Amino acid sequence: MRGLRGWWRAALFMGCVHCSWCAAPRLTPEDDPSDRDAAPHAEEARSRCHDVSKMALPVTAPAMFELGRVSVTPSRVLIGARRGSRAGVLDTDGLTVHFTEVADVYGDLPPPLPLAVGEQTIAVGYEGTHAHARHLVLRDLASPTTPLAELPPDPIDDSLAYDAVVLGSETVVAWDAPAEDGSAVFASIVRGASVGEAVRLSPIGVDADTPRLVTIGPTLGVMWIAHRALPKTDAAAGLEGAGQDLDRTWIELLAFDGTLHATAPLRHLTPDSGRIVTFDALPDTPPSITLVARDALELQAGQGGSALLVRIRPSAQSAGAGIGPEVEAPIVLAEHVGRGTPLFLPPSTLLFDDPTDRGRMVARATLSPEPVLDGARPLAALVSGDILVTPEGGMELHVIRCQ
Repeated sequence: MRGLRGWWRAALFMGCVHCSWCAAPRLTPEDDPSDRDAAPHAEEARSRCHDVSKMALPVTAPAMFELGRVSVTPSRVLIGARRGSRAGVLDTDGLTVHFTEVADVYGDLPPPLPLAVGEQTIAVGYEGTHAHARHLVLRDLASPTTPLAELPPDPIDDSLAYDAVVLGSETVVAWDAPAEDGSAVFASIVRGASVGEAVRLSPIGVDADTPRLVTIGPTLGVMWIAHRALPKTDAAAGLEGAGQDLDRTWIELLAFDGTLHATAPLRHLTPDSGRIVTFDALPDTPPSITLVARDALELQAGQGGSALLVRIRPSAQSAGAGIGPEVEAPIVLAEHVGRGTPLFLPPSTLLFDDPTDRGRMVARATLSPEPVLDGARPLAALVSGDILVTPEGGMELHVIRCQ
């Protein structure tokens, strides 16, 4: 899901009800991140989006599609998908759609992650018949029968979070696993069919999960959700490692070189007084990266959370200076964020579900109701402004156009 240049642009998903991009306040050390009243609210306008075309998915009843993460090529959108016990990749140019199966999957294994590598598409995903044999596998969509590489089985835990990125002729695969301090992020370098030794990326003492890999200039950036540990006297009995304070989570960043050695100090991207539940990152103006995170803190139950934006760019200093990427202060991007899957379009447009699952769009600080997005998930956007959407039900892909 990394290259965004070309005919299609990749998607980043957050959500909100009221948003003001241009005038949104920046968080400062003196700000209370739970105080959302200071953020301006967008004015509401008429609906600005409508359907342009529809594509039926190749569905065999009764198995519907479960869609996962998205990758983009100069001419196509690739979507990790699962239909019943078959995992694969949906490939669409906005006019037609095709499903390529890559493997059998069982239980709650998620759809694979598609990676576009020139003309090649690699699917990275969990496979296995039970928890003891669950492991990450890389397959080439052109010949998926024989795996490109297989990582060793995961230790038993409940997490299925992982990520992968291609660096030249190598693929870095990251995942989280149980550790003495709760959870830790690990990674291996895959060269051809050879899988390197697993390396712990998150420092000792950091309870980390849900890794995301990005390239920031020549640097490999690794992000994760960090948890504040409960005092030992408050930790639940029987937990492995420290008990987690689920009300306090934030995003951290650590920079690495191509051999997975840290090259700069650990950075906090969002306040550690927040409650980050989901986040993603996408390339912005090259070689910068934009992070959008959903903070689930609510002033009152049912009001939804907020969306934070952080821009990251390579350091102006020498790569060997140990400075690491430059990180801007977080911006409050939106308030009253629903639990759906929004689409962020740089520099100032957001498509999302509100806490009642109604579709909304914010563009140039103006909020509009968008019925075509009710219960739907935005997936990717054309540079022309047309947007690929999947409605609830897993039966179709829609292309919508917004003014």
